[in-house]
Amino acid sequence: MASTTREQIDSVEGVKALTVAQLRELASDIRQEIIDVVSHNGGHLATNLGSVELTIALHHVFDSPTDKLIWDVGNQCYAHKIITGRRGRFPTIRTRGGLSGFVNRRESSHDVVTAGHSGTALSTALGLAAARDRQGDDYLIVAIVGDGALTGGLSYEALNNIEGLRSQLLVVINDNAYSISPTRGGVSAALGRCKARILDGGIFKELGLTYLGPVDGHDIDLLVKVLGEAKEISTPVLLHAVTIKGKGYRPAERDPGRFHGAPPFDVATGQTIHRSPAPTYSELFGQEMVEIAEADAAVVAITAAMTIGTGLTEFARRFPDRFVDVGIAEQHAVTFGGGLALGGARPVIAIYSSFLQRAYDSLIHDVCLQDLPVTLVLDRAGLVGDDGPTHHGVFDLAYLRTMPGMIVAAPKDGEEFRQMLRWAVGHPAPTAIRVPRGPVPEPILPTHKPLPIEPGRAELLRDGSDVALLAIGSMVAPAVQAADVLKAKGVSCAVVNARFVKPLDEGLLPDIASRVRHVFTLEEHVRHGGFGSAVLELLSRRSVTTPVTMLALPDTFIEHGDGDTLRDEAGLSTPGIVESVITALAPASQKQDEADLPDPAVVRAEMAAIAQRPLSPELTGWVERYSSVGRRDPFLWNWCLKGVELTCLPCVDPQLRDQNNETKVMGVMFDVLLDDVADHAKDMTFLERLLAIPSGGARLGLDSLAPEQRRYAEFANAVWQAIINRAQRYPRYAEFRELLSFDYLQLLNAMRYATLINLAPHAINLAEHDLYLPHNMHMMVSGTLDLMCSPTFDRDELGKTRRLLWNAQCMGRVGNLITTWERELFERDFSSGVFAHAVEKAYVTPDELRNGDPEELKRRICQHGGEAFFLARWHQCRQQIRSMVGEIRSFDVAAFLGGLEQLLRIHLGSRGLK
Repeated sequence: MASTTREQIDSVEGVKALTVAQLRELASDIRQEIIDVVSHNGGHLATNLGSVELTIALHHVFDSPTDKLIWDVGNQCYAHKIITGRRGRFPTIRTRGGLSGFVNRRESSHDVVTAGHSGTALSTALGLAAARDRQGDDYLIVAIVGDGALTGGLSYEALNNIEGLRSQLLVVINDNAYSISPTRGGVSAALGRCKARILDGGIFKELGLTYLGPVDGHDIDLLVKVLGEAKEISTPVLLHAVTIKGKGYRPAERDPGRFHGAPPFDVATGQTIHRSPAPTYSELFGQEMVEIAEADAAVVAITAAMTIGTGLTEFARRFPDRFVDVGIAEQHAVTFGGGLALGGARPVIAIYSSFLQRAYDSLIHDVCLQDLPVTLVLDRAGLVGDDGPTHHGVFDLAYLRTMPGMIVAAPKDGEEFRQMLRWAVGHPAPTAIRVPRGPVPEPILPTHKPLPIEPGRAELLRDGSDVALLAIGSMVAPAVQAADVLKAKGVSCAVVNARFVKPLDEGLLPDIASRVRHVFTLEEHVRHGGFGSAVLELLSRRSVTTPVTMLALPDTFIEHGDGDTLRDEAGLSTPGIVESVITALAPASQKQDEADLPDPAVVRAEMAAIAQRPLSPELTGWVERYSSVGRRDPFLWNWCLKGVELTCLPCVDPQLRDQNNETKVMGVMFDVLLDDVADHAKDMTFLERLLAIPSGGARLGLDSLAPEQRRYAEFANAVWQAIINRAQRYPRYAEFRELLSFDYLQLLNAMRYATLINLAPHAINLAEHDLYLPHNMHMMVSGTLDLMCSPTFDRDELGKTRRLLWNAQCMGRVGNLITTWERELFERDFSSGVFAHAVEKAYVTPDELRNGDPEELKRRICQHGGEAFFLARWHQCRQQIRSMVGEIRSFDVAAFLGGLEQLLRIHLGSRGLK
């Protein structure tokens, strides 16, 4: 392929400029890139290979992101990501901090929705079309739907509603004859016949859609032509494109089911690499189901397009008349299972935990209300790793335990899973068993004789007197390992394998909890409503008052990444459990006042999400230029953008908000360029040269600087000029220009102060430091820029607004110094107010700051409550802002404070994470 074509493949504009011949070359190049990256990272291969030409043609004809491309499921989006500016990051797909394996609104404006479940595109597109028409907009909407989505009821509900739409909407059916697994069985065959009737166009015509097709979904020439025709039709259109799943990679074409979601593999052979010798829970389930079915002719296995994923391939081969793949129709799978149970069968329904969420009402209405013997096996329960938030099975315990009659269980290992499954199939009521993704662990306690499976009967694996670790499912193994570590530290731990979330063991759990100092519940599930909540309810009923700490996942959508890393970040690894226990047992005098600090796991998740958000091309350019001279971690700019978005004054013109937020981030860039020099300068000469930039002085005498300093000064000057050039275009720039100059003068004086303190720590004085508590003046400068973009702001309220901004800046500075003072202590940067307070209170001397052992100084500052003083300041400033609610009419003070508190909640909780 020509180099010019290669250079254009990460740009929708570039794709639109290519000839059809170049588009064909581009398809070949993208297909190979997808194979190379997925072979290394794992991911959805076959479906993406089958949609390359279709994706390219869509971007060649339509104008994303103005026109809206809505991808059903989202696992056919890899070529879309490459084309829409993410080619450079494509090798990071499905890795921690890298691209998501699905369409994701946080990644790009080209991703209209975040989608990982099938069947949602038609409803979303129809709703978006209705909103477009109501607002008088004229952008085009395309829903790209896999034919597997037509096995789900939501698609038909949307089709039923499309008839009322009288404006443009293009539905592209990507027909590759697959859902995820090939369909089998009587019901699946019937669905196949229905699909054939649907895709001949007749039904769609009756529903009011213009039908085009079928067309070859790999013929770019034809696709471009037909899509161009469809684009000109002002009413709903359906384009039927026939594709080959796995196109262009022979192993994937031969076995598209295995390569739907593929682990890393060898490109030459297609064979999986680095496979664990241990069977997965899915494989163990499949093996056990074959044995159960051989012994019981009433057993029927049901899955929803996940034959391979749930381990039922061999069952389907051995018992084709007792196996049903209903397609991507989880709600139907559950109700269908209820019907089988009514007829005397013993249905076992295997569905991924996150997909079962779609069948919530069916579980209640068609299974539990009827009290039917339906067994649910929830595969991929807990964190699933690389597939991310759409697939994490972390909500099931909360909704299942609310259903009357439902028994909810989770095994600690493979043998217990075998016993639970056999017991559940014979149980005369609804039962759900959740199992995690991945290999079955080795027996946790090989010499332990397991108890028989009885509802509500837990296992005491170890007794102890200090703490009780009550664990469910995948958390039992790390609980036992943590108990070993804690024993070596002198902490006696009882470990309980709860086995059942509903019903709980009402004898053992309260007994253990009543005779230890602290109880910990452990679950790979969200904190709200899960196992820990159930234990708290039980202990409350039994009047057990022992403190309980719930170790669970935070109240946030957790991004994709390696499963072990995600568990570690959530505090659910063995070291995290140990740390939580040691912290809980520590004397109160050793604990810091953390009343305002959020859960670190929540902070980690939020910061990871912030880090993943893309910057605009212009801001990205400035960041890249900064990296050649500056010192700060690239994450700072994502963090700053999030901060200025949360603290933007509500009166800013919405049309200017994004542009102004970028200006404010550039202001921080200018600030840190000066701040780094102030923190590390050995004299004031170079700093003073930089401080002259706002007055134009930096243009004088640059030739006298050393080459490295000259590059630094030239870049700082370029950033400053860009800030002012942008600000000059704001509607009220002239009105607030002098105020902006004043704010920058304050900032420059703060730099001089910081340099003085680092050169002469003996000059630290808390009273003087209070004058510079806001220090870098980010909030004041940002607030003035906001006023320049606020046509409705009442200038008479300027004094009150400045007071509000000053208190907000003080709050921000407190958050900053609490999260950074320890690092600055080791860097011998003494400009933090924590050190001024320590010297003022005489538990640290200036000479010790300069020459003392940082670890000892840190211990002493913590011992004397060095942070508590500033947290009190934080509360005072927040109260000052709260008292101003209603005083200012130009904007909503409460909304501003809400954004500030959200920012600072992350900021104060991010200690040690940055």
